[in-house]
Amino acid sequence: MLVNVMLGLIQLLLAIVLAVVALYTGFFTFNRIVKDIDAPAELARGNNAIGLFVASIFIGISVTVVSCIQGVLVGLSRIFADGFLNVNDTLDVVSSCAELIFGILLAVGSIYLAIYVFSRLNNQTDMIRAIKNGNVAIACMAGGMIIAVSVIIHIGVLGIVTALF
Repeated sequence: MLVNVMLGLIQLLLAIVLAVVALYTGFFTFNRIVKDIDAPAELARGNNAIGLFVASIFIGISVTVVSCIQGVLVGLSRIFADGFLNVNDTLDVVSSCAELIFGILLAVGSIYLAIYVFSRLNNQTDMIRAIKNGNVAIACMAGGMIIAVSVIIHIGVLGIVTALF
């Protein structure tokens, strides 16, 4: 029982670390993709629209990569179940980490694609500029779109990741 508790604690700590890495990577990447917005500066300035937009990006990334993080934890469980590290266990962990990286890339890519397509379909509103200027209504709409796209593509990402890894 003590071993199971220790394994659970290790998995919890690892999940926290992986979640932070996934969110930071997604935020860093997204801040580079959307060049019109310096998100850290806007957040420091108190731009609520940017805050909503970034929060929706975080939620979207987490919805998309949650199954990838589960894959990493399953790989680690196999190592502890055997009691020692062997070649198959090492391959499981490496594969699970590659799965996580791929999941983050798919999450950020799909969110960016959704924003790009919406911006092209809705010519009346420059969504990124409106959010940068503090338009909370547009930020809420964009946030809803990001979360909806992430929820919908989650199962597709899971299918792709499962097929590749």
